[in-house]
Amino acid sequence: MNRIEKLKQLAPGDWRLLLQAACLFPLTTVMLRFRGAQGAKEWLGLGAFDQKELSAVDQKTEARRIARMVNIAAFHGLYRPRCLNRSLVLCHLLEKSGLDCELVMGARLDEGDFSAHAWVEHGDEVLNDDQQVRKKYRRFDQGVDAKS
Repeated sequence: MNRIEKLKQLAPGDWRLLLQAACLFPLTTVMLRFRGAQGAKEWLGLGAFDQKELSAVDQKTEARRIARMVNIAAFHGLYRPRCLNRSLVLCHLLEKSGLDCELVMGARLDEGDFSAHAWVEHGDEVLNDDQQVRKKYRRFDQGVDAKS
């Protein structure tokens, strides 16, 4: 099945998420550039949404669905956001839907080269990256050394 056929099968709620993400990516990039990560988080209203009372299974299912739509928008849309932008938008849409999440930023030194990365976790699950990202990058709140 090709991409267009898959897109045709999306539910209206999925389309809404896909379009919201696609619109938020370039706007979030501008906010990151001019106001930094903290300013972008404030602009997106992260931490200001109420949590919904859903079962743990329903929360995971909904979180995965939202992450899937954000990833589709990121990888198949007109604008290709970097990891921090993609993670900020995912956090915004999760929190707006009443789901708890954590924006995680990490770094690593690989043969003397420093690289940083951002991803989103919901409970014990990484939503917008490989589950192994936790082994590849050390969280900023844990410090970074040459052995990471």
